Amino acid sequence: MVDSERVTEDFFKGHDFEDRVLYHIVSLTGEMPVGYEGSITEADIAVQLTKELNISSDFVHSEQFHASRERGTILAAIQELDKSGYIEMIAVSGPWTIHPTRRGRNYVAKWQEEWERKNKPDTANAQLAQSRLRDAQEAWVEVARLRRELRLARKTLPSLIADDELRQRCEDLLAAGHHYDRVIREACVILENRVRVTIGGNQQITGTPLMELAFSPRNPKLSFSNVEQEQLGVMQFYRGTIAFFRNTTGHHLIDTYTQDDALRFVAWIDLLLAMLKTVSGNVNATVPNTP
Repeated sequence: MVDSERVTEDFFKGHDFEDRVLYHIVSLTGEMPVGYEGSITEADIAVQLTKELNISSDFVHSEQFHASRERGTILAAIQELDKSGYIEMIAVSGPWTIHPTRRGRNYVAKWQEEWERKNKPDTANAQLAQSRLRDAQEAWVEVARLRRELRLARKTLPSLIADDELRQRCEDLLAAGHHYDRVIREACVILENRVRVTIGGNQQITGTPLMELAFSPRNPKLSFSNVEQEQLGVMQFYRGTIAFFRNTTGHHLIDTYTQDDALRFVAWIDLLLAMLKTVSGNVNATVPNTP
């Protein structure tokens, strides 16, 4: 039996007054067979229909109810149900005795099953909807995280990479989802070109010979220290960077570099470019040693 608290106008939609009376008869007597000792009266039914008949419970139990139009309406419905075999009744001058037949109980049971089927949530669809909702929520969380990281990167990259040309040429490559060897290659070309421009070197001089010419400990174009071993160390910075990173990425495709690797490398190139600025105004000038 449908919970009485769940019975709404939607439950009765499409059913006539006789069906509604039958529902209340079955609801009051239960789903099991009953004899006349378990029967109900028209007054019991009227109490369930007070709202529909616009009467009160007190009126149903009053002397006026016996001769009322509302009682006559209920009795007429009962008689129709009796003719259809949905109930059995004993009509007397006093309260009538009424109970449902098996046919009446089955009719109400099928009615309820159909209503439950139409109103029961589709479990599979509900689970699918919940799954899609969770996926959408997770996606939005991920999007929000990526947006925060992007904003952070945009704020952080200028502070990490001071050189404008290096940042502008590598920023889009760093933001890509793969092929970070392109970042290594581009950064090395920028370093090589900057060294050549700084010393006014011939365009034909490239790679490690260019670095040896610029930073040679014996006769450097760009001198960072009067101490030969220190100047040698500077040359090894630049030469080693070009020899290992520029040559490998210039001649091979290397997919092992991660985004973090590329970012760290660009930061290293940025430092080498910044060091050039300390001597770029005076080729062959010596940068004083820090005490």
